Amino acid sequence: MILSAYRVERDPGGRDTGEVANVVLLVTALLLPTLLGAALIAVARVVRWWQRAAERRAGVAGLPVPTLERAAADVRRLRAQLDRLEVQPPAPGRAVRMRALRGAYGEALATACRLLEVPPPPQTAWLATAEQYRVECALRDKGLDVTSAAVR
Repeated sequence: MILSAYRVERDPGGRDTGEVANVVLLVTALLLPTLLGAALIAVARVVRWWQRAAERRAGVAGLPVPTLERAAADVRRLRAQLDRLEVQPPAPGRAVRMRALRGAYGEALATACRLLEVPPPPQTAWLATAEQYRVECALRDKGLDVTSAAVR
């Protein structure tokens, strides 16, 4: 190109840009499968997210309700495990196991409460000892003794 005062004139030689077009086509051919794969993965993730959101909106209505015998066995088993773990000497990971076991025991108590129409314990990260005793007493009044000997 030749620059003059305020005008830009084309080079009279008229250069060929065919090689640039070939490079653009090559880059497109190399990137297209990657972009299509990424798009498919994104679509799959969106569909999976949408299905999980629909399941959450539907609630837990589709879950089977455990029988009273099963809930009682779970409560007794977890209570026995909790009692055994509480008397063990301190060891690595004991606090984590205790927290997990207390959470599972609280869930089992809540299930038994729903089946026996007893006010369940509050849904918190941990079950307070006083609340645990209150729920156990209410379940005992309804005929479910959680301190019975569990099958070991």
